[in-house]
Amino acid sequence: MPDDPDKTSCHELHVLATNGRVFLLRVDDVDRLFLNRIFVTALAVYCIVLALVDPQVFGVHVSLPLRCLFWCVSALALVFFIGVLFRFFAWLYCWRGWKRAFPTALMLLMATAAAQVVYHIVGTRVFGLTNIWGGSILGEFLRYGLVVIAFELLLSTIIFPKEFEDISRYNEARAQERVRWGRRQNEEHRDMEQASPLVAGSMRVQGAGASGDYETGANPIGADPSRTLSVGRQKFPVNMLIYLKSIEHYVELVTHDGVETIRVALRDLTDQLDDADGVQPHRSYWVARDAIVGLVKTGGNAFLLLRDGSEIPVARHRRQDVTAWISEHIG
Repeated sequence: MPDDPDKTSCHELHVLATNGRVFLLRVDDVDRLFLNRIFVTALAVYCIVLALVDPQVFGVHVSLPLRCLFWCVSALALVFFIGVLFRFFAWLYCWRGWKRAFPTALMLLMATAAAQVVYHIVGTRVFGLTNIWGGSILGEFLRYGLVVIAFELLLSTIIFPKEFEDISRYNEARAQERVRWGRRQNEEHRDMEQASPLVAGSMRVQGAGASGDYETGANPIGADPSRTLSVGRQKFPVNMLIYLKSIEHYVELVTHDGVETIRVALRDLTDQLDDADGVQPHRSYWVARDAIVGLVKTGGNAFLLLRDGSEIPVARHRRQDVTAWISEHIG
Protein backbone atom coordinates (compact mmCIF):
# COMPACT_ATOMS: atom_id res chain seq x y z
CA MET A 1 0.00 0.00 0.00
CA PRO A 2 1.49 3.41 -0.91
CA ASP A 3 2.48 5.83 1.81
CA ASP A 4 0.23 8.75 2.74
CA PRO A 5 1.34 11.51 0.32
CA ASP A 6 0.38 14.20 2.84
CA LYS A 7 2.56 12.72 5.57
CA THR A 8 5.19 15.07 6.97
CA SER A 9 8.84 14.27 6.21
CA CYS A 10 10.82 13.07 9.22
CA HIS A 11 13.61 15.49 8.29
CA GLU A 12 11.62 18.73 8.42
CA LEU A 13 9.50 20.65 10.90
CA HIS A 14 7.22 23.68 10.82
CA VAL A 15 8.36 26.06 13.54
CA LEU A 16 6.62 29.12 14.95
CA ALA A 17 9.26 31.80 15.42
CA THR A 18 9.06 34.28 18.29
CA ASN A 19 8.20 37.03 15.79
CA GLY A 20 5.02 35.13 14.88
CA ARG A 21 6.19 33.80 11.49
CA VAL A 22 5.93 30.12 10.58
CA PHE A 23 8.88 28.56 8.74
CA LEU A 24 9.39 25.08 7.33
CA LEU A 25 12.95 24.05 8.16
CA ARG A 26 14.85 20.86 7.47
CA VAL A 27 17.47 19.26 9.69
CA ASP A 28 20.25 20.21 7.28
CA ASP A 29 18.99 23.81 7.24
CA VAL A 30 19.44 23.99 11.00
CA ASP A 31 22.90 22.45 10.75
CA ARG A 32 23.93 24.95 8.07
CA LEU A 33 22.61 27.81 10.19
CA PHE A 34 24.80 26.76 13.12
CA LEU A 35 27.85 26.70 10.82
CA ASN A 36 27.01 29.98 9.11
CA ARG A 37 29.77 32.56 9.56
CA ILE A 38 27.32 35.36 10.37
CA PHE A 39 25.56 33.19 12.95
CA VAL A 40 28.85 32.17 14.60
CA THR A 41 30.02 35.80 14.67
CA ALA A 42 26.73 37.05 16.12
CA LEU A 43 26.78 34.30 18.74
CA ALA A 44 30.36 35.13 19.72
CA VAL A 45 29.50 38.84 20.07
CA TYR A 46 26.45 37.92 22.12
CA CYS A 47 28.59 35.80 24.46
CA ILE A 48 31.12 38.62 24.90
CA VAL A 49 28.33 41.08 25.74
CA LEU A 50 26.93 38.68 28.34
CA ALA A 51 30.40 38.23 29.82
CA LEU A 52 30.79 42.01 30.09
CA VAL A 53 27.37 42.49 31.66
CA ASP A 54 27.56 39.66 34.20
CA PRO A 55 30.81 39.59 36.24
CA GLN A 56 29.90 36.34 37.99
CA VAL A 57 29.77 32.68 37.05
CA PHE A 58 27.76 30.57 39.50
CA GLY A 59 27.99 33.42 41.99
CA VAL A 60 31.78 33.53 41.77
CA HIS A 61 33.70 36.54 40.42
CA VAL A 62 36.00 35.41 37.61
CA SER A 63 38.13 37.18 35.00
CA LEU A 64 36.66 38.39 31.71
CA PRO A 65 38.44 35.75 29.54
CA LEU A 66 37.06 32.97 31.75
CA ARG A 67 33.59 34.49 31.60
CA CYS A 68 33.80 34.65 27.80
CA LEU A 69 34.95 31.03 27.72
CA PHE A 70 32.08 30.02 30.00
CA TRP A 71 29.46 31.70 27.83
CA CYS A 72 30.95 30.27 24.62
CA VAL A 73 30.90 26.74 26.06
CA SER A 74 27.34 27.32 27.28
CA ALA A 75 26.36 28.50 23.78
CA LEU A 76 27.87 25.38 22.21
CA ALA A 77 25.96 23.18 24.65
CA LEU A 78 22.78 25.07 23.86
CA VAL A 79 23.30 24.71 20.09
CA PHE A 80 23.88 20.97 20.54
CA PHE A 81 20.64 20.51 22.48
CA ILE A 82 18.67 22.61 19.98
CA GLY A 83 19.92 20.33 17.18
CA VAL A 84 18.94 17.22 19.14
CA LEU A 85 15.50 18.60 20.01
CA PHE A 86 14.83 19.70 16.43
CA ARG A 87 15.58 16.19 15.18
CA PHE A 88 13.44 14.65 17.91
CA PHE A 89 10.39 16.82 17.22
CA ALA A 90 10.77 16.41 13.44
CA TRP A 91 10.65 12.64 13.99
CA LEU A 92 7.80 12.91 16.53
CA TYR A 93 5.65 15.09 14.25
CA CYS A 94 6.30 12.71 11.35
CA TRP A 95 5.42 9.66 13.46
CA ARG A 96 2.26 11.21 14.94
CA GLY A 97 1.23 13.01 11.76
CA TRP A 98 0.96 16.36 13.53
CA LYS A 99 0.66 19.48 11.37
CA ARG A 100 0.74 22.36 13.87
CA ALA A 101 3.93 24.44 13.98
CA PHE A 102 6.16 23.89 17.00
CA PRO A 103 7.02 27.10 18.94
CA THR A 104 10.72 27.85 18.80
CA ALA A 105 10.45 29.56 22.20
CA LEU A 106 9.40 26.27 23.81
CA MET A 107 12.21 24.39 22.07
CA LEU A 108 14.73 27.01 23.20
CA LEU A 109 13.51 26.84 26.79
CA MET A 110 13.85 23.05 26.75
CA ALA A 111 17.37 23.34 25.33
CA THR A 112 18.19 25.99 27.94
CA ALA A 113 16.99 23.68 30.72
CA ALA A 114 19.17 20.84 29.39
CA ALA A 115 22.20 23.14 29.08
CA GLN A 116 21.46 24.51 32.56
CA VAL A 117 21.72 21.03 34.05
CA VAL A 118 24.99 20.37 32.21
CA TYR A 119 26.81 23.51 33.24
CA HIS A 120 25.53 23.31 36.81
CA ILE A 121 27.07 19.87 36.98
CA VAL A 122 30.25 21.37 35.51
CA GLY A 123 30.01 24.07 38.18
CA THR A 124 30.21 21.49 40.93
CA ARG A 125 33.38 20.04 39.40
CA VAL A 126 35.15 23.27 38.46
CA PHE A 127 33.94 25.72 41.11
CA GLY A 128 33.17 23.26 43.90
CA LEU A 129 29.51 24.31 44.32
CA THR A 130 27.44 22.00 46.49
CA ASN A 131 23.94 23.50 46.43
CA ILE A 132 23.22 22.94 42.71
CA TRP A 133 19.45 22.93 43.04
CA GLY A 134 19.21 25.95 45.30
CA GLY A 135 16.62 28.67 45.01
CA SER A 136 18.56 30.45 42.27
CA ILE A 137 18.18 27.69 39.68
CA LEU A 138 14.70 28.82 38.56
CA GLY A 139 15.80 32.43 38.35
CA GLU A 140 18.85 31.49 36.28
CA PHE A 141 16.73 29.34 33.99
CA LEU A 142 14.25 32.16 33.34
CA ARG A 143 17.02 34.70 32.83
CA TYR A 144 19.02 32.56 30.43
CA GLY A 145 15.86 31.39 28.67
CA LEU A 146 14.84 34.98 27.97
CA VAL A 147 18.35 35.75 26.72
CA VAL A 148 18.19 32.82 24.27
CA ILE A 149 14.70 33.75 23.05
CA ALA A 150 15.85 37.34 22.53
CA PHE A 151 18.75 36.06 20.41
CA GLU A 152 16.36 33.93 18.31
CA LEU A 153 14.13 36.98 17.82
CA LEU A 154 17.20 38.92 16.68
CA LEU A 155 18.05 36.20 14.16
CA SER A 156 14.57 35.78 12.66
CA THR A 157 13.71 39.49 12.58
CA ILE A 158 16.95 41.38 11.88
CA ILE A 159 19.87 39.13 10.92
CA PHE A 160 18.31 36.35 8.80
CA PRO A 161 14.71 37.37 7.92
CA LYS A 162 15.14 36.93 4.16
CA GLU A 163 17.17 33.74 4.52
CA PHE A 164 14.49 32.13 6.69
CA GLU A 165 11.79 33.18 4.20
CA ASP A 166 13.72 31.81 1.22
CA ILE A 167 14.56 28.52 2.92
CA SER A 168 10.96 28.04 4.04
CA ARG A 169 9.57 28.87 0.58
CA TYR A 170 12.02 26.43 -0.99
CA ASN A 171 11.11 23.65 1.45
CA GLU A 172 7.38 24.27 0.99
CA ALA A 173 7.83 23.91 -2.77
CA ARG A 174 9.68 20.62 -2.24
CA ALA A 175 6.97 19.39 0.11
CA GLN A 176 4.18 20.29 -2.32
CA GLU A 177 5.94 18.53 -5.18
CA ARG A 178 6.47 15.48 -2.96
CA VAL A 179 2.74 15.45 -2.14
CA ARG A 180 1.79 15.71 -5.82
CA TRP A 181 4.15 12.88 -6.69
CA GLY A 182 2.77 10.73 -3.87
CA ARG A 183 -0.78 11.30 -5.05
CA ARG A 184 0.19 10.31 -8.59
CA GLN A 185 1.66 7.11 -7.19
CA ASN A 186 -1.55 6.42 -5.26
CA GLU A 187 -3.60 6.94 -8.41
CA GLU A 188 -1.37 4.49 -10.28
CA HIS A 189 -1.76 2.04 -7.41
CA ARG A 190 -5.56 2.30 -7.56
CA ASP A 191 -5.44 1.80 -11.33
CA MET A 192 -3.44 -1.38 -10.80
CA GLU A 193 -5.90 -2.61 -8.17
CA GLN A 194 -8.80 -2.09 -10.58
CA ALA A 195 -7.05 -3.80 -13.50
CA SER A 196 -7.36 -7.50 -14.29
CA PRO A 197 -4.93 -9.81 -12.42
CA LEU A 198 -2.83 -10.35 -15.55
CA VAL A 199 -2.59 -6.64 -16.41
CA ALA A 200 -2.06 -5.67 -12.76
CA GLY A 201 0.81 -8.11 -12.44
CA SER A 202 2.40 -6.71 -15.57
CA MET A 203 2.00 -3.15 -14.30
CA ARG A 204 3.57 -4.01 -10.97
CA VAL A 205 6.65 -5.42 -12.68
CA GLN A 206 6.97 -2.39 -14.95
CA GLY A 207 6.32 0.03 -12.10
CA ALA A 208 8.86 -1.42 -9.69
CA GLY A 209 11.01 1.65 -10.17
CA ALA A 210 8.31 3.82 -8.57
CA SER A 211 8.55 2.00 -5.26
CA GLY A 212 11.34 0.91 -2.95
CA ASP A 213 12.82 -1.30 -5.68
CA TYR A 214 13.96 1.85 -7.42
CA GLU A 215 16.72 2.26 -4.85
CA THR A 216 18.04 -1.27 -5.33
CA GLY A 217 18.49 -1.06 -9.08
CA ALA A 218 15.30 -2.70 -10.35
CA ASN A 219 14.43 -1.96 -13.99
CA PRO A 220 12.61 1.38 -14.22
CA ILE A 221 9.26 1.79 -15.93
CA GLY A 222 9.35 0.74 -19.58
CA ALA A 223 13.14 0.42 -19.70
CA ASP A 224 14.75 -2.08 -22.05
CA PRO A 225 17.55 -3.92 -20.17
CA SER A 226 19.34 -4.64 -23.45
CA ARG A 227 19.91 -0.98 -24.36
CA THR A 228 23.31 0.39 -23.41
CA LEU A 229 25.28 3.60 -23.51
CA SER A 230 28.60 3.00 -25.27
CA VAL A 231 31.81 4.83 -24.38
CA GLY A 232 34.74 3.18 -26.12
CA ARG A 233 34.74 -0.39 -24.88
CA GLN A 234 32.62 0.42 -21.86
CA LYS A 235 28.86 -0.11 -21.90
CA PHE A 236 26.35 1.23 -19.37
CA PRO A 237 22.75 -0.06 -19.26
CA VAL A 238 20.36 2.80 -20.02
CA ASN A 239 17.83 1.48 -17.50
CA MET A 240 20.39 1.92 -14.69
CA LEU A 241 21.04 5.62 -15.30
CA ILE A 242 19.93 8.28 -12.81
CA TYR A 243 21.63 11.35 -14.25
CA LEU A 244 24.70 12.49 -16.19
CA LYS A 245 26.79 15.47 -15.15
CA SER A 246 29.37 17.18 -17.34
CA ILE A 247 32.53 18.37 -15.57
CA GLU A 248 34.95 20.06 -18.00
CA HIS A 249 36.15 17.24 -20.31
CA TYR A 250 34.57 14.48 -18.22
CA VAL A 251 31.09 13.15 -17.54
CA GLU A 252 29.95 11.76 -14.22
CA LEU A 253 27.52 8.88 -14.73
CA VAL A 254 25.35 8.44 -11.64
CA THR A 255 23.68 5.03 -11.78
CA HIS A 256 21.95 2.63 -9.43
CA ASP A 257 25.26 0.76 -9.15
CA GLY A 258 27.35 3.80 -8.22
CA VAL A 259 29.19 6.69 -9.87
CA GLU A 260 31.52 6.38 -12.86
CA THR A 261 33.62 9.25 -14.24
CA ILE A 262 34.75 8.98 -17.85
CA ARG A 263 36.47 11.27 -20.36
CA VAL A 264 33.79 12.03 -22.92
CA ALA A 265 31.56 14.88 -24.07
CA LEU A 266 28.05 14.90 -22.65
CA ARG A 267 26.61 15.33 -26.13
CA ASP A 268 28.25 12.07 -27.28
CA LEU A 269 26.17 10.31 -24.63
CA THR A 270 22.87 12.17 -25.05
CA ASP A 271 23.00 11.51 -28.81
CA GLN A 272 22.66 7.80 -27.97
CA LEU A 273 19.53 8.37 -25.86
CA ASP A 274 15.91 8.74 -26.94
CA ASP A 275 13.76 11.70 -25.99
CA ALA A 276 11.60 9.45 -23.81
CA ASP A 277 14.64 8.23 -21.84
CA GLY A 278 15.14 11.52 -20.07
CA VAL A 279 15.58 15.26 -20.37
CA GLN A 280 18.47 17.72 -20.47
CA PRO A 281 17.46 20.59 -18.15
CA HIS A 282 20.87 22.26 -18.27
CA ARG A 283 23.86 22.17 -20.59
CA SER A 284 25.78 20.21 -17.93
CA TYR A 285 23.06 17.70 -16.97
CA TRP A 286 20.91 14.95 -18.40
CA VAL A 287 18.35 13.26 -16.11
CA ALA A 288 16.65 9.88 -16.56
CA ARG A 289 12.85 10.00 -16.77
CA ASP A 290 12.25 7.48 -14.00
CA ALA A 291 14.49 9.35 -11.56
CA ILE A 292 12.34 12.49 -11.69
CA VAL A 293 9.73 13.37 -9.08
CA GLY A 294 8.83 16.72 -10.61
CA LEU A 295 9.76 20.31 -11.35
CA VAL A 296 10.02 22.70 -8.40
CA LYS A 297 10.03 26.48 -8.83
CA THR A 298 11.07 28.82 -6.03
CA GLY A 299 12.51 32.30 -5.79
CA GLY A 300 12.74 32.68 -9.58
CA ASN A 301 14.79 29.47 -9.88
CA ALA A 302 13.73 25.99 -10.94
CA PHE A 303 15.14 22.53 -10.41
CA LEU A 304 14.23 18.90 -10.97
CA LEU A 305 13.60 17.03 -7.74
CA LEU A 306 14.78 13.42 -7.96
CA ARG A 307 13.51 10.43 -6.01
CA ASP A 308 16.75 10.13 -4.06
CA GLY A 309 16.40 13.77 -2.93
CA SER A 310 18.94 15.17 -5.42
CA GLU A 311 18.21 18.50 -7.09
CA ILE A 312 19.22 19.23 -10.67
CA PRO A 313 19.17 22.87 -11.84
CA VAL A 314 16.98 23.85 -14.77
CA ALA A 315 18.36 26.59 -17.02
CA ARG A 316 16.00 29.51 -17.47
CA HIS A 317 15.94 29.20 -21.28
CA ARG A 318 15.13 25.46 -21.03
CA ARG A 319 12.41 25.74 -18.42
CA GLN A 320 9.52 25.79 -20.90
CA ASP A 321 10.86 22.77 -22.81
CA VAL A 322 11.43 20.84 -19.57
CA THR A 323 7.90 21.64 -18.38
CA ALA A 324 6.46 20.42 -21.69
CA TRP A 325 8.59 17.27 -21.57
CA ILE A 326 7.42 16.48 -18.02
CA SER A 327 3.78 16.97 -19.05
CA GLU A 328 4.25 14.57 -21.95
CA HIS A 329 6.35 11.84 -20.34
CA ILE A 330 5.56 12.02 -16.62
CA GLY A 331 2.20 13.76 -16.32
